[in-house]
Amino acid sequence: MFRRIQSARSMNLFVTIGVSALVAAASAVAAATVTSQSIKDNTIQSRDIKNGTVRAVDIAAATRNAFATDKVPHVEVSQLGAPQSIPNAAVTSVQFDHEVEDSNAMFSLTHADRLVAPTSGLYLVEATIGFESAVAPAGSLEMYMNVMVDGVMGEQRAFTEKPAGNDFYISGVSVVRLAAGNWITIKVRQDAGSAVNIQSSYTHATMTRLGT
Repeated sequence: MFRRIQSARSMNLFVTIGVSALVAAASAVAAATVTSQSIKDNTIQSRDIKNGTVRAVDIAAATRNAFATDKVPHVEVSQLGAPQSIPNAAVTSVQFDHEVEDSNAMFSLTHADRLVAPTSGLYLVEATIGFESAVAPAGSLEMYMNVMVDGVMGEQRAFTEKPAGNDFYISGVSVVRLAAGNWITIKVRQDAGSAVNIQSSYTHATMTRLGT
């Protein structure tokens, strides 16, 4: 009887050691390389990943960017500060100073004339620019919308002229295809004969990604 009990204890001890060895081996494998296949076949479980062992640098850049841009890219900016002066007979970039909404860091005061595409795709761009002078002659106030790629002026996408009468704001809408990092600027030109201030309460721009 004693020998059987001793044998059973030895067997239990052997089994315990064997299981420990298997766990140690599995941990060694997990510490080496974790592949998508390892996760699919359930060999890697949540208990195998300890808090703090997976860092941002361990995740592929493409995956990090996908998580960072999971919202629909959309930005709306306006002017709330001192009115911007537009010189006579000179194409001038409109400077914005206030974010109404910005889902993906598409606007920065460092480059206050840019709306930046965070991901590639089709974008709807809309802008309305108001002017303090309501007596400027017809055709004297103009707005351009240009695609800037790495700082190089691109194709003109929209153009609007002030009609006759006392209208003192102009608007433009365009759909453009942008690569990640491309940016839109809103440019205006006026020929009223002297500098004209932008009217902040009527001035804003939006850019929204429509799809791929």
